Amino acid sequence: MDWKELSAWPERAFDVVVASDVLYDAEAVPHVAAATSRALALAGAVAGAAADGNGNSSPMSPPMALFVDPAARLHREAFASEARKFGMETADADFPGHENMRLLQLTRVELGVAA
Repeated sequence: MDWKELSAWPERAFDVVVASDVLYDAEAVPHVAAATSRALALAGAVAGAAADGNGNSSPMSPPMALFVDPAARLHREAFASEARKFGMETADADFPGHENMRLLQLTRVELGVAA
């Protein structure tokens, strides 16, 4: 799929978006952020109760995106900045077991949404 063709991406369809090795091109960074925001469900769309193995209900995790990218890539900060424009916050961490990789977790910030 073309990052620049936003209408081709599903709208609010996924609780989890997973991507690897997609922040290689500085020009694509804003488009990757926009496509991620478009595809990621809103918190209210998945908020609710889910039964655990004992029949107890608990709130579901909010929608998130997980990106894995080589540590040497230079575009993670630009991507985090673009993601904030779409109401998403990022956390950048070591990727367990792969010292040359980084893990980015994106969650949508939805202030004022009552649970």
